[in-house]
Amino acid sequence: MPLLSPQPSPPSLRYNTLIHACAKAGRPADAEAAFARMQSKGIGADALSYSSVVSSHAKAGAPAAAQQWLDRMVAAGIAPDAVAYNTVCSAHARVGDARSALATFRAM
Repeated sequence: MPLLSPQPSPPSLRYNTLIHACAKAGRPADAEAAFARMQSKGIGADALSYSSVVSSHAKAGAPAAAQQWLDRMVAAGIAPDAVAYNTVCSAHARVGDARSALATFRAM
């Protein structure tokens, strides 16, 4: 029996990979579009889905959008991990918004 069998990956894994790639490329609009496409197909978003969109906005220098996605994640009942919170805190700090960074830190 081979260690790696050729089984298809779950749809959420494929979409999370696409969203993460968009985030790495600094393309938040594409990350959001992939997220929306995933949901329109009835595929549930998970912590990685949301965190990748958060990261895409943070990397693009848009801390307010990153914060909105973190808030959206919480509203969806998905608990952000420390990395997601740190990503948003750092995004706020990079633009000199210590007050928002501290507010995000306190929400952890």
